[in-house]
Amino acid sequence: MDAPQVPSISVSPAKSAIILIDRPGLITIAELSAEELRIAGLRINPANNGRSRQVFNKGFRIMNIDGANLREIKGMPDDPKLGSPVWSPDGKKFAFTNTKKSVIELWTCNIETATASKIADGLNLVFENSFSWIPDNEGIIYSIIDPDRGNKPSRSLVPEGPVIQENTGKQGQARTYQDLLKDPVDELLFEYYGKSQLMLWDGNKSTEVGKTGCHQ
Repeated sequence: MDAPQVPSISVSPAKSAIILIDRPGLITIAELSAEELRIAGLRINPANNGRSRQVFNKGFRIMNIDGANLREIKGMPDDPKLGSPVWSPDGKKFAFTNTKKSVIELWTCNIETATASKIADGLNLVFENSFSWIPDNEGIIYSIIDPDRGNKPSRSLVPEGPVIQENTGKQGQARTYQDLLKDPVDELLFEYYGKSQLMLWDGNKSTEVGKTGCHQ
């Protein structure tokens, strides 16, 4: 059960390089027992604004498409919990996330030099797809936690009144998703975790683009 898993692979768009993706065997008890927020059909880790109970990759290695020149990547994060690699359109770089206890980071790796570097942190991964390369092969659009979101909404332990359900004799709409929004506090929590600030990294620095609502 604890034996190393067979690596999965990701082939570059130019079909010239391969990423070997080292995977863990099993999710840990600590990860399974971590706090989880279930709201609007999502499973959220409130500690870092990511998805809860995810299985992360342990490391990446690069080799040529013919299997030659296998090499380690320099500058990788310590104790990595990596998302799937996303290639730039020209296949010369790839980007990936690294999830820590209280924050999610965005990294890139240069294939030629086999060197990784962090470019941002505070990513919002509630909706999973939080970054994308732009066609110039240098820039990345990504979303971070809304810096102006304030304090987390709290639910009062004292109910305002009884829970009332009314049957008017008409056919009701059946639920099609789990954990739908049930009250104004659920709506505030959904807004709190879902709202993002859109950013653009141009290869050197990041700048704000605009804010995205939690409906996306």
